[in-house]
Amino acid sequence: MSCCKSCSGEDLDRKPKAGRGTRPPLVFDHACGYIQVARRKVFPIQLGGASDVSSAIRMGGANAVTVDLCVLRVTGTVFVFLGVEGSNDTESWVSLGVTSRLAGPGILAGTFTRIGWRFTRLRYVISGNGAAFLAAGLRRWTASP
Repeated sequence: MSCCKSCSGEDLDRKPKAGRGTRPPLVFDHACGYIQVARRKVFPIQLGGASDVSSAIRMGGANAVTVDLCVLRVTGTVFVFLGVEGSNDTESWVSLGVTSRLAGPGILAGTFTRIGWRFTRLRYVISGNGAAFLAAGLRRWTASP
């Protein structure tokens, strides 16, 4: 049983609120720690690959995240990378690192520490031909200096 609507995925169908720019980020603040940012997301791969980002996640007092990406199914040949980005204003983003490559169904996971940004988000990068079906999430925590 999930501790809240966000854990169970019930609030993932919310529409983004209108604001500055074409696609303002949604900013979630979640008490239980694990935040599911993608659920059964489908990426059709076109020439040159595909990429997308999650909504912005408030870091609060945390300075580290553990991220996971589960590739549920792949059609064709695809390569998946998972990256983490940081920002203080949700406008300009800096890459904090990338996990290793995954070439089929499976799980990518990584831990990123010493995060000095107010917000983080996940970046999914997929190349090849076909499509990938995935789910992703992160857990914020505080690492000792």
